[in-house]
Amino acid sequence: PISTAGLAQEVVAHIPTQGTVAGFAVNPSNDRIYASVFIPNDGPFPNQLLIIDGQTQKLLNTISIGEQNPTGIAVNPATGQVYATQCFNNLPMCNVQVFDSEGNSITTISVFTGSGGDLSLTNIVIDPFTNRIYVGGQPQNGSEVVVIDGNTNQVVDRIEFSNDIPVELAIDSARKRLFVLTGNEALVVMDCRTDSVIAHTPAGEFAGVLAVNPRASTVYVGSASNGGNTLYFLNEEDLRSVKTFDLPFAAVAIGPDIFSNQVFVAFFNGQYIVFDAATERLES
Repeated sequence: PISTAGLAQEVVAHIPTQGTVAGFAVNPSNDRIYASVFIPNDGPFPNQLLIIDGQTQKLLNTISIGEQNPTGIAVNPATGQVYATQCFNNLPMCNVQVFDSEGNSITTISVFTGSGGDLSLTNIVIDPFTNRIYVGGQPQNGSEVVVIDGNTNQVVDRIEFSNDIPVELAIDSARKRLFVLTGNEALVVMDCRTDSVIAHTPAGEFAGVLAVNPRASTVYVGSASNGGNTLYFLNEEDLRSVKTFDLPFAAVAIGPDIFSNQVFVAFFNGQYIVFDAATERLES
């Protein structure tokens, strides 16, 4: 991430796509932006992976990723490899497709298969130090966080969540902690060294977005309820709520800047706001 302290927060480019952006990831090592694009079944193109130059905001490459519906994307800045989660419309199958930094396909990792029923993948994060990939989803029965070894591209563990689907994941690679926001409005903390659950707490009504700032030891949770929309700041050590902010709309994404200690919150209507976490002030 690049510090935004002292910089004007303004849109610098618009990059058109041929469908809906399902997810995007940034590799600060090579300043590349990767976006997975969902194109409806009646569209003229298969689903796509876009590679964008972060310096010039120019589209460098468009890669077809087939008819599987893309659901998320992540990049490992240490290896440059890109991981796109995909599920088939007409087949009980969910995969993680692996690309190199230029978009060349390396392999496809099978995550869920079944003989029927709904399968889904919800989110994907990476620990670049251990080269472990964590994928949340729903197999045919139950819910899981699936652990993939990025060195072998093999599934090495499956952590069951009963029927409480992991909807959002965030990772603190330094402390080896994985934060999982579940469909039953719980925040679960896993130890990445043992792949075991070490903490569990309610996350607020209709909690739906999650992020972590390892440098500030803070976890951010956005929730929406009939009583209003709220952004929670939680202490990473004990999950205690240390600050709350009222939001004008339900948050769809939270992006903390670990250097400036600013927190960017995006909404469905295309607007966003910026908090200064140090001064507890709304900046825009």
